[in-house]
Amino acid sequence: MFKNVTIENEIDENNFPFDCNNSFIYSFNKRDYSNVKDILNDEKYLFSSSSFIKNYNENNQLLDIINNPLIDNDRFIIECTDKECYCKEINHSNHNYKYCNNKATQISELQFSVTIKKTKEKGWGVFTNEFIPKGSFVVEYIGKCKELIEEQDEDCYSFELYTKEYEYYFNRKKKKKQEFKLYEVCATNYGNISAFFNHSCQPNLIVFNVFRGNVFDIRFPHLCFFAMNDILIGEELCFDYGDSYITWMRTTLNVNCKCNSEFCRYSK
Repeated sequence: MFKNVTIENEIDENNFPFDCNNSFIYSFNKRDYSNVKDILNDEKYLFSSSSFIKNYNENNQLLDIINNPLIDNDRFIIECTDKECYCKEINHSNHNYKYCNNKATQISELQFSVTIKKTKEKGWGVFTNEFIPKGSFVVEYIGKCKELIEEQDEDCYSFELYTKEYEYYFNRKKKKKQEFKLYEVCATNYGNISAFFNHSCQPNLIVFNVFRGNVFDIRFPHLCFFAMNDILIGEELCFDYGDSYITWMRTTLNVNCKCNSEFCRYSK
């Protein structure tokens, strides 16, 4: 139904993971900004970067993962765009924008074939049908951007967009304090395969915050999943949900972690 995505269910009669009755809209790489369009790109929150860091190697693998045994995703990534290319700063003056490889997350379709499969213990999960090299971009977390609601159901496919560390960095550069509201990306009714990534205490995916172009709204990074290691055919794609979600799951639902990894933190 979707390019490079197959659906498999040998567990029950539900053959479609998306909630058709709730009019789920599938979009591979386009966020819904309708709830924040009036405040998007407010000049008070625009960040301008004057420095360029090479993010990817010639195979579009993220160097933060390829070169570092201990992966730190606190650094945000700044990519070129079709209109703004900074590679010429570290390459040659006649650099051809067309062949710029500093746009790894700006692809138009899923690069790796996957299966969304129903599992016995964890509901739907995403499994790769082909080898995914370490450091490769897999998919962006897509959904509707909206103001973060503190008191809400944890199990609502939402991903917080912003951290206090960014606020500190932003205010230090601007040399004045700017108050920040928090926003999130909600994939309950609008999203892509990333809504079905399950938790693992030994994940093979990690999220980096990615900005595109020289000037961007610091409140709305793109949430991009990269392979932490080589991922073999048939492996489930998972990331670490973090302690707060697992604590909520255990205390509210009385459910222990089901990742079954060797290093599971919450199985008991």
